[in-house]
Parts: sequence; structure tokens; C-alpha cells
Amino acid sequence: MYLTVYSIAVAVFWATVFTKLAASFRKRIQDLRYFSLYPFMLVLFFSTLRILFPLELPYTYIVESWKILPWIQGFSRIQLVSFGFVTITPGVLFLTVWILGAAVVFCRHMQNHIRFHRLLHSLPAASDSRLQRMLAEADPQGKLAKAKVIVHEAVASPALSGFLRPVIILPDMYFDDEELLGIFLHESAHFKSRHIFAKLAAELACICFWWNPLLKELPEEISHALELHSDKAVCKKLDKKQQLKYLSVILKVLRNASRPDSLKAASLSLADRPDKRNMEQRFQMILEDHYQKKHKPYCFATLLALLVFLLSYAVIPQPYSEPPLEETVPLDSVPVSDYFFVETENGYDFYRYPDYYIDHLDHPSQIYGLWHTIKIYKNLEEVN
Repeated sequence: MYLTVYSIAVAVFWATVFTKLAASFRKRIQDLRYFSLYPFMLVLFFSTLRILFPLELPYTYIVESWKILPWIQGFSRIQLVSFGFVTITPGVLFLTVWILGAAVVFCRHMQNHIRFHRLLHSLPAASDSRLQRMLAEADPQGKLAKAKVIVHEAVASPALSGFLRPVIILPDMYFDDEELLGIFLHESAHFKSRHIFAKLAAELACICFWWNPLLKELPEEISHALELHSDKAVCKKLDKKQQLKYLSVILKVLRNASRPDSLKAASLSLADRPDKRNMEQRFQMILEDHYQKKHKPYCFATLLALLVFLLSYAVIPQPYSEPPLEETVPLDSVPVSDYFFVETENGYDFYRYPDYYIDHLDHPSQIYGLWHTIKIYKNLEEVN
């Protein structure tokens, strides 16, 4: 397995394609009806996985580019500024901006998460015994038995946070027992499925590739997919009347969510994004009973998504380059008349007639024993 700049570029391309496909698939309610929710979530998972592991695999086929990629490679090596042993090129400049930008975005996320968790630890647990009773009813397995339940006015929507020590945050408003049951079922589904890892993985992908605006959809699509998945888990536990009560809770929360929410970092909320289309889809999936229907093409769609994911590693383009001449053929039989040098500001570009770029050299003597027999031109026009 290898990591190269070209494998990273291909990974960004495929992650963008997967994200766009998932977004297009999700927006069509008829597709979710027919294929179910899981293929959509699987494509989003592959999109995140593809960009976090931008590698060349053993079966990857390298396609050599003779003009475009060699030109880009040559441009990235142009010397802009030189300070002693340090040479600034467009490639070095882009890499520096990339790393610094990712560091800044990462620090901002970490600052928000640290503030969030410090605030959670400083807030006291709710003293209402009814909350613990309804939480135990929603989670009979006891996986949330040690969960801390907080009620705070800064919260606009019920939310879950934490990996090992979960914290459930509720807005400072009244919920009856059935409403609390729906809320706790939703948040327990988030915790049991470890949805927080999927959300953080999407955030990490966007941090690493902050300069790609096309990937900004990925965290939003994953957040919505996680809400749909939790809704499905809730509907399996509730009858039709209780499901309607659950939807009324979401509406109640949405009315409360019209004001700013200061506790959003690193949490999964019941309705933290009052997006009209997304909320309409959540309601439609429940009201039309799509979570209870069996989907026959589910396995086929899953296998198709897996096949496309594996094929995304199949081909990676790279610029054409030749190994040193003394490694390819004997020195006494090298057709030196097929090659030439072109002078540049910081060395020499090595070409093969008529205009195939091979590599940049600091000095012709890097072509051991042959450089004195190869023609040197001042520019490509002189070659022509």
C-alpha cells in the first residue's frame, strides 16, 4: 500500500462523487422506499472511508499521463524563492497552506469541543426521578444506566454526548412521560449504534480537506442519515399512536429550536437543524410506515455500493517518467540523440524528442556518463 499525492487526489474525487450520489439518492423518497435506508448510509460510510484512507492498493492499476500531469508536476517544482537550503515552489506553498489551514480548523473544533465538555461537567444532573424512570423504560438493557441527564435553558433540542460516559441534555421545557419515552429511545439509539464516531469521522474528513467546498455536504448528510436511523429504531419500539406522539415531540422541539443553541458541539440532537426538507422527509418516512416495510433489493444495492467502492481504488493516474538511462539499457547502446536538455532558472529539464517531459535535473551530469553527448537548448522554441 502506498500513499502519494495522486492517490490523495483520486480519493478526494471519489469521496466527492460518493457524497453527491448519496445526497441525490437520499432526496428521492421513492429510492428510500424501494432500497431502504442502509444503502444510503453505506455510501456515506464509503465516502468517509475513501477520503480517510487515500491509498494505492495491491490491485491498483497505474495509468501514465504523458502531458497534463507532467506539466502539473513541472509547474509544482518551479522555484519561486530560495533561502539557503530552503526552496519555495508552488507545490511546497500549497502543501504549507493546506497543513496550516487544517491545523487552524482542527484547533477551532477542539476549542469548541473542550468548552462544550467543560460546561457539561460543570452542570449538575437533573434531580427529577421521573427522568431516570423513563430512561430505564427506554433502555431496559441498562446501557444508559449511568448516563447523566442534564436540563439546561441553553439547549434548544434534546441531545446526546459522550463515548464511554454518555450525557443526555434536555431543554428547560416540560415533557410528559410518552414524550420523554420517545426522546430517550431516540438518544439511546444514537448511543447504542455509536453514531458519534460517524459524525466525528465526517468532521475529520472535512478538516483534512477544508479547501474542497464540495465535501461540505458530507457532515450534513451523515447527520441527517443518523437521525433517520434513530427514527427507525424508535419506530420499532413504538406503536402507531406512540409514533404520532413522537412526531409531536419533534414539532415541539422545532418550535423551541428557533432560538440559538449554545450546546451543539460533539453532540447528536433530536432536531438541531430545522431544515424543512429534511424534517418533511423524517415525518414522511414515519407516517407512511416505510421503516416497517421489507426491502428485497437491499442486498443487491449493498453489493453494488461495495463493488463501486472497491473499483474506486482500481485506477490511479500518475505522470509518465523514465528511470535513469543507465538502468534501462547498456550505456554503449543508449540512443542519446533521442534526448535533450532545456535550460531553466534553477537547472535543466530533461526531454525526449519531440516534447515529452521526463524530469527536472539540477545538473546534466545526473545522467551519468552521457550528459556531455546530449544537446542543451535555451528553450523549447529553439528545439522546434
